[in-house]
Amino acid sequence: GSAAAVHGVDIQPDAIALAQAGADAFVGTPCPTFAVGDWRDPRSIGPAGGFRRVVCNPPYFPLHSGPQSTDPAAATARHEQADTLDSVCAAAAWLLTSGGRFFLCHRPERLTDVLAALTAHHLEPKRIQAVQKRGDTAPWLFLLEAKKDARSGVQWLPPLVLYTDEGEPTPALRDI
Repeated sequence: GSAAAVHGVDIQPDAIALAQAGADAFVGTPCPTFAVGDWRDPRSIGPAGGFRRVVCNPPYFPLHSGPQSTDPAAATARHEQADTLDSVCAAAAWLLTSGGRFFLCHRPERLTDVLAALTAHHLEPKRIQAVQKRGDTAPWLFLLEAKKDARSGVQWLPPLVLYTDEGEPTPALRDI
């Protein structure tokens, strides 16, 4: 089949400029496009049901939790604004066609919040993978795939371990 178009969206214009600069060096087709958009207004991103896949790396930390960054761009990237997680899931549900897939990464301590937000918007978790720095450490992230309008049932994948005990990249990380 033909390659799918890739469209990147971020609320911060500087992040879009950085992504566009990287895309300008991209050799291949299709060339990714980028635009400023806000998940709180999914119509600013695209049409209802207009996407087969949505990928998101949302802010991980609830508003006013933990150390706050003095850099406004970093604060926006790291800390949720009001209803961010729910808004991200609502936007994904709006953008996806029925059967479309939503991919995101998040922090393990937010797993129950993520699952609740997904299912509230008819996004059924299908695969989850823990990401560990080393084989003997607790996960510091998880990767999740959800499917719009799907039946329940989730598969846990083996953890993605990034570094060996000696600090070298694992074959899995090198493959990435």
